[in-house]
Amino acid sequence: MVRSADGVLRYARNLCVGCLIEAVRSAKTTIDIDSVNRVLMQPHWQKETDLKDY
Repeated sequence: MVRSADGVLRYARNLCVGCLIEAVRSAKTTIDIDSVNRVLMQPHWQKETDLKDY
């Protein structure tokens, strides 16, 4: 089911796991927007179209 949902559920799952790992690294008990932003700034989350300068 996750694979057939055009990857959206898989991206959401990977983002959640990444946020949990980031919270453990920073020794926090809650996940806030700073943790999510740190995960999204990692290169494998960025697409080439997001990095182009128009």
